[in-house]
Amino acid sequence: MLVNGNTDQTHETSWTNRTSETSRTSRTSRTSKTSWTSRTSETSETSQTSETSETSETSQTSETSKTSKTSRTNKTNKTNRMHDDEIDYEHILREYRSDPYGYVDIFSSHTGQIRFHVRLDDKVEGTTGKWHHIPGTQLFTLRRERNNKSIHSTSNGVVSFIRDDLEGQFVEACEKIITIKHPLKKREIIEQILRQVLLPFPAPERAKYFFSMEIQARIEKFGQRSVSIKPGDELFTMSLMKRDTPVYYQGPPGIIHSVYFQPGISVSQGDPLIGICPPDKMPLIEKIITRVKAEWE
Repeated sequence: MLVNGNTDQTHETSWTNRTSETSRTSRTSRTSKTSWTSRTSETSETSQTSETSETSETSQTSETSKTSKTSRTNKTNKTNRMHDDEIDYEHILREYRSDPYGYVDIFSSHTGQIRFHVRLDDKVEGTTGKWHHIPGTQLFTLRRERNNKSIHSTSNGVVSFIRDDLEGQFVEACEKIITIKHPLKKREIIEQILRQVLLPFPAPERAKYFFSMEIQARIEKFGQRSVSIKPGDELFTMSLMKRDTPVYYQGPPGIIHSVYFQPGISVSQGDPLIGICPPDKMPLIEKIITRVKAEWE
C-alpha cells in the first residue's frame, strides 16, 4: 500500500511538473508572439515613417529642382533678350578708348628646344613687302632633331609678355610664348567692334573657301553690302582634300557686311568667314562706323 501511494504521488508530481512546464511554454510562446507582434508593428511603423520622410524629401527635391530650372531658364531668357535688344554699344566704344591696343599671342608651332631673340618691351615689326614675302622680326627659334625653325612676328608692336623662363628648355606644341601689343588703326578698331556686333558665320572645317558662283556674281554686280542672304542659300564652296563641297547658309536673314577670309587661303575651323548684319541694325552699324572715324585720327 505504501508503494502504491508513493507511486501515485510520483505520478501526480510528474503530471504537475508537466502542467507547469506546459503553462510556462505557452506563456513563453505568448510572450514571444506578443514581442514579435510588437516588433513587427514597430518595424512597419518605422518603415512607413521612413517612406513618408523619403516621399516628402523627394517631393521637396523635385520642387527645388523645378524651381532652380525655372530660375535658370528665366535668367537665360533674360540674357538672350539683353543680347538681342540691349547691346551696350557705348560700353564697347569706351573700352577701345581706354585701351586702343590689340594683342597678338604667339604660340610654339611644334615641340623643341627654344632660344629667344627678343626681350620684354622690345619693338618688333610684322611682315612687309608687296606680296608679304619679307618676314617680320625673328622672335625665337625652335630646335628639334637638329633642325631649327624660326618664328617671326606677324604685326608691329611691343613685346608685352614673354616666357623667358623657358630659355634653353624643351617646350610643347601650341604653348603660349610671346604676346605682342600693337596700337590699333582706325580700320582695325572698326573691324573689331563690328566682329562683336555682327552675326558671324564660322567655317565648318579647316579648308579653303570661295563664294558660290551666284553670290560672287551678285557681289560683283551690286556690291558686297547690297547682297542679302537667307537660310538655305548656297553661300560658299569649301575646297578640302581636292573635293569641292557646297556650304549652305543657316541663320537669320541679313546682309553680307564684312568678309574675313581670302579666297584660296586656308581658314581654321570655327573662324568667322563673314559678318551678317540684320537689315534693322544697318543704321546703327553705320552710326558706329561714323563715330569711330570721327574720334580716331
